[in-house]
Amino acid sequence: MGSFQTPISIYNAVINTMQNEYVLPIFQRAFVWSEYDIEKLFDSIMQGFPINSMLFWQLKSQKENFTSIKFYSFIQQAYERVQNQNEVEIKIEKDVKAVLDGQQRLTALRIGLFGSYWAHIYKKSWECTNRNFLEKKLYICISKTFAGEIKYLFKFKSKEDSNNWADIYEDRNNTGYIWFRVSCIIDLNNNINGIDLDEFLDNHVDVIDKDMRKIVRKLHKVIFIHQSVNFYLEETTSAQTAVEIFNRVNSGGKKLETPDILYAILVSYSNSTNFRKEFSDVEKTSSDKGIPISKYFILKIILFLFHKSVKSSIDSFSKEFCENIEKKWEKIRNCIYESINLLRAFGFYESNLTSYNAVLPIIYYIYHRDIYDDFANVISYKEERKQIKTWLITVLLRRAFGGSSDSTLQSARLAFEPDIENNIYISNSIKEFPVKAINSNISKDLDEVNDEFLSSILNTQKDHKNCFSILSLLYPNLDYKNNNFHKDHLHPDSCYKDLSEEIKKKIKYEQYNSIVNLQMLDGNENESKKDKSLKEWVEECLKEAPDRQAFFKNHIIPDINLELDNYEEFYNTRKSLLMNKLRDLLEN
Repeated sequence: MGSFQTPISIYNAVINTMQNEYVLPIFQRAFVWSEYDIEKLFDSIMQGFPINSMLFWQLKSQKENFTSIKFYSFIQQAYERVQNQNEVEIKIEKDVKAVLDGQQRLTALRIGLFGSYWAHIYKKSWECTNRNFLEKKLYICISKTFAGEIKYLFKFKSKEDSNNWADIYEDRNNTGYIWFRVSCIIDLNNNINGIDLDEFLDNHVDVIDKDMRKIVRKLHKVIFIHQSVNFYLEETTSAQTAVEIFNRVNSGGKKLETPDILYAILVSYSNSTNFRKEFSDVEKTSSDKGIPISKYFILKIILFLFHKSVKSSIDSFSKEFCENIEKKWEKIRNCIYESINLLRAFGFYESNLTSYNAVLPIIYYIYHRDIYDDFANVISYKEERKQIKTWLITVLLRRAFGGSSDSTLQSARLAFEPDIENNIYISNSIKEFPVKAINSNISKDLDEVNDEFLSSILNTQKDHKNCFSILSLLYPNLDYKNNNFHKDHLHPDSCYKDLSEEIKKKIKYEQYNSIVNLQMLDGNENESKKDKSLKEWVEECLKEAPDRQAFFKNHIIPDINLELDNYEEFYNTRKSLLMNKLRDLLEN
């Protein structure tokens, strides 16, 4: 809970940022305002427009739960379009306030009153050096006001344009424009050079007339006298709650997801690992392999591998946890790559991998069994791969990991580690992939293989995203990793129109276009088959097949009359063959 606090002046608010009484949590976005945004804010202040309430989060230095988050100081040197802002880390050694809403405004005020805005020089590099950026300080025109949206004209001026950053000067290019350096009001209020505001104005009576004096005094009032900074102070002790509040008050912009924060925390706590580059490399490599993995899914992998809770929570990524991940990172990365290799060997790509979450138990198994070194290819793991492939296709077809339910993932992992509550870093010895235990934990019906389920599988259409997976399950001995396999109509698709009207009434096109009339063929083989009738193609193949019975069995084709006019018998017989094979595969 929290409450609105007594308003304070702009000067006091900015001083609080400079003394690190106000700090920025790691999940705050970088400063992104332009010169014009800052100039417009100061005009709004001079016109008496409200700044809008800010939201602060009270941090108590003795609260241990804040040690999992890094905090940074505000900047007062901003570089155009360069978001490398919050670089100075702050240790919470006293009670401070973290800014949840108001960072852009407070930073803009600090830059205008104490700092500089560095504008990029055309055609120069974007590296933040004096050669590439031009330093500017904020000035206000005191010689006139304007009608329209902007009444008080503020402009950032370079050293050359402002007569060596003079306190006050007349613009040679705009006759009658007298400019006053905004940061000078700080020096005058604090009597930095032994001159106060009144004395300064008297010393420049030859330049500053009565109306100009009013503008300068008004600037002083809005910065030092007016209590215009309103803020609500949230006193929650939960970082997760603070982020949820942050998202609510920033609903107008891009929502900050918890994974974004976890990623930032992991990056900030790394000592020697460049996680930005490492995560980027995994994203690129996985994309090149056809199964793109985002940094958010990498974080989910980390939680599933090691943490007692698979739910993405800020409290999960403590300093200790992040340091542990850094030590294990190389193995984690290698397991991710090997899991991708395994999926490719199964014939999976982004287009037919309908749930990435279903892959997490496989990654867990590969990691904790230490079999990430060529598990996808070694002959001794052949039976394990077969078991895992059958399980994966089954859960994908059942949509057992549909959506992103953390409770389903939590239940699945309990199959590996039943006593997980007291094990933050899981390192138990795993003997085999626990198919039965996983299925039992996530769904009581997952192991049930009935005719209704099998029929629904066989009704899958050729262009459905599950079609390739089902065919790869039915044809498990094909080398999917090194060869290009096609989904092929046994009776050509173009021949459906040639079926008799009687057969068409019994067997619709959806049944003709289903798994029952499909097989998996090597790309070259499929090209040679083209639109040959099934009977013609089989007869050609049998000429070179040493064993007729083996040919029909391997292709799961019934050894019956394969003429098109016998399609009804073909359909019913092959459906029965496929159902029996699927039942054997899924029940064993």
